[in-house]
Amino acid sequence: MDMNKVVQPVQYIRIIYALKKDIEEWAEANLQDLWPGKFQLSYMQVLIYIDEEGTTNKLLAQQAQISKQAMSRIISNMIEKNIIEVQPVEADKRYSKITLTDLGKEIVRESHLRFSKYIETISEGGDWKSIVDSLTALSSLLKK
Repeated sequence: MDMNKVVQPVQYIRIIYALKKDIEEWAEANLQDLWPGKFQLSYMQVLIYIDEEGTTNKLLAQQAQISKQAMSRIISNMIEKNIIEVQPVEADKRYSKITLTDLGKEIVRESHLRFSKYIETISEGGDWKSIVDSLTALSSLLKK
């Protein structure tokens, strides 16, 4: 089957941008109260990659697909807001370990809960398994 006959490439682009815009609008409206100060979606793009053990600035920039310069600004802002902490790595002082504060952990936890409810709401009446399968397939493609 020729997939280009099913959905034209321009339609994929339109779908992706519409979904991105919808998620950004939802996030700004539904996550603002969790943040000290003005909510910025770029913060979430970074926070979701900080696990319980923490991570390094370099790895975090790679995973979040953000330049080192932009990452430095985001990190500084989140330190000021007490969302993350940065400490030198004991084994190699050239590197720093970034970890979530209690506030940061609460923001991530509550954001995940709210986003799960959002996904459930927009998928009502739809085939949930197909939606999950599609998101899983897209995620696999992005990792290549």
